[in-house]
Amino acid sequence: MKLLILWYSCHLTKHPLLVALTTELTVDKALLPFNNVKNQFLPTVMWWELIFFIGSFHQLRNQHFYKFMLRIEKSTHSCYTKPIKTWRDYMRLKDKKVIALVEHDFEDLELWYPVLRLQEEGAQVDLVGKEAHKKYIGKYGVPAESAYAFTDINAADYDAILVPGGWAPDKLRRYPEVLEMVREMDAKKKPIGQICHAGWVLISANILEGKKVTSTPGIKDDMTNAGATWSDEPVVVDGHIVSSRRPPDLPPYVKAFADKLAEY
Repeated sequence: MKLLILWYSCHLTKHPLLVALTTELTVDKALLPFNNVKNQFLPTVMWWELIFFIGSFHQLRNQHFYKFMLRIEKSTHSCYTKPIKTWRDYMRLKDKKVIALVEHDFEDLELWYPVLRLQEEGAQVDLVGKEAHKKYIGKYGVPAESAYAFTDINAADYDAILVPGGWAPDKLRRYPEVLEMVREMDAKKKPIGQICHAGWVLISANILEGKKVTSTPGIKDDMTNAGATWSDEPVVVDGHIVSSRRPPDLPPYVKAFADKLAEY
């Protein structure tokens, strides 16, 4: 009985020996830094194996012993039924879904840097092109395979949209489905990210009137002719529209976009 009491005390106080045992038995070591110790548990079968092992020395006939076992079962039930958290549960964008538009000749960094950074924050980022499961090639040869076609998705199911730079925007602006997606995001005030030449898509969608933006200086006149106020800054945030100039500005651009997405 002393052994049983010692074990039960370990359970209540989360003794390091018991925690180490439960951790080794139940948790993927790769997830250990992200798991709260209080969520660790021994499998149900191990509780009862230990109970009957100890109980065998007491014949399991003592009424008080049965009551004691019932108290153990009740105290551990909530512990071993809780799911173990993973790294994604601790990410601020874990419930967000983002469309990343893709077409041939996208600027390689301006597509992949935002995609990877948002994924690191827990967001689901879907590459969407004219065709599903098609490999698109960037200006410098980096490939990107679309997960969906424009007609496969519903913009209402997403929280934000990213438009890459390069020469891809000159193609993307010609698809009615793309312009409709951008207009719908704008109407719902969902975050819209645009960098470099991506402003062409927003111009064709007619959503820049009265907005403060930036872009590559090469399309400054196009942006102002569309009614926007242009600034030569690394990143400009005007409401739900986040704009940037070129690849060296990617760190502040994606940070501003992620912050805006987290607020939405």
